[in-house]
Order: sequence, then C-alpha cells, then structure tokens
Amino acid sequence: MSAEKIRLLSSAHQRGLFCEALVAQALKKVGLVLVRHRLKGRFAEVDLLFRSKDRRFYIAVEVKSSTHESFDGFRLTQNQILSQARQWRDWQSRFEGEVAFFVAMVRQGGIQFLDLSDFL
Repeated sequence: MSAEKIRLLSSAHQRGLFCEALVAQALKKVGLVLVRHRLKGRFAEVDLLFRSKDRRFYIAVEVKSSTHESFDGFRLTQNQILSQARQWRDWQSRFEGEVAFFVAMVRQGGIQFLDLSDFL
C-alpha cells in the first residue's frame, strides 16, 4: 500500500473506510471472523469487531491512518482512549469470551497493532 494511494482518496472518511478494509482483510487472513463494522457500544463506537472461530475471544479495533512515515500523524485523544477503555470494560462483563481492544495504525509501511492498554 502506498502513501500516495491513501493521500489520493479525497476525504478523510474515504481514507478511513479504505484503511478499515485493509485492516479487516489482514485480520481475516489470520482466521478471525468479522462480527460488525462500525459497532456502536454504550460508551464508544468501534471501527471493527472480530471474534475467533471458536468464539473464545473478541477483538475490537480502532483504525487510525496517516500518510506520514512516522506515527506522529495519528490522532488518538485522551477522551477517545478513555471511551474505548470504558467500552472494553462493558464488553468484558457482557461477552462470553475474552475481549481485547487494539488500535491499528495504518501507514505507508503497513499496519501496526497496538494494545489499547499501552495508551492507559
């Protein structure tokens, strides 16, 4: 994936959808099942929600994109982090399997997954 391709998309919304599709494709390749796209929880909206085939764990993903080589261009506010953390706690008590929250940083070089707990 090239930074130019991301940059050529005319709006941030289009870039976001494109990057969400890239992340979804990558996670499907490792055997995860997409449950929902743009799932609204009680505390936050989650870009992608996956589950394992055996339903033992769920992975919620917040997708961030940047055309910069470094990760300096990513926007993740403290309020977003806290909202995602509240949503994670809520789903931990509601889902039968374990729930993990990740931020997928998409840039020219590929996708980097970071555990939400790294931001807390």
